[in-house]
Amino acid sequence: AVVSTQSTGVDRAAKEQQKVPGEVVMFENYHHISRRLAWMELATLSDHLRTCNKAYKDNLEAYISEKLGNPIEKISTFFAGVKSCLTPAMRPEEVGFNMNYSKSNLTKLLEEYQFKVVKKSIDNSIAKIDKHLSKEECLFSEVRGRYLTTFFAHITEYSHLMELCYPGSKLQFRCKVEELRTIYGMEEEDDEDVGQRLAASARWDDPGSLL
Repeated sequence: AVVSTQSTGVDRAAKEQQKVPGEVVMFENYHHISRRLAWMELATLSDHLRTCNKAYKDNLEAYISEKLGNPIEKISTFFAGVKSCLTPAMRPEEVGFNMNYSKSNLTKLLEEYQFKVVKKSIDNSIAKIDKHLSKEECLFSEVRGRYLTTFFAHITEYSHLMELCYPGSKLQFRCKVEELRTIYGMEEEDDEDVGQRLAASARWDDPGSLL
């Protein structure tokens, strides 16, 4: 009963809170509850611990993908369209013949997102994280890290699609993942981590979810 009351209280607090996004209230509280349940080490609460952990992760991913904004929003929208064209009836190198996804249109978008522009957008999002999160839960580093690795994973994915769909074009991002990793002190993820990050953040490719 106590566990159920806690969950109800978290949901209500998230709906009533207006100073920060409801997702923040949710994942901070579920993180706190998860830590307490793990510390208690009671087998009878194992199912609820898993539920709380999932709620924490789901709300954190929703916050990152829906509330922080996308530093390369137009490029994400462009490649969402590119991926929709990749059907058995169309070879990857034929995508560029579609006027909406031509090499020239992509070149213009890449020029629009110069390194300084992208970095400024990332810095603004990190500032939002710092503003939204409470100091008590000490989650700033984790949320910042997940936000950055989500972004890096998309850059990696889109770079692969450029090689696949525009072979020989030498198209590339003006912002280099390696340089950004150095600036923000992030270690490189392996391929499995990148795949998991892309799967969790697929909403970035949905134009309707971008703020």
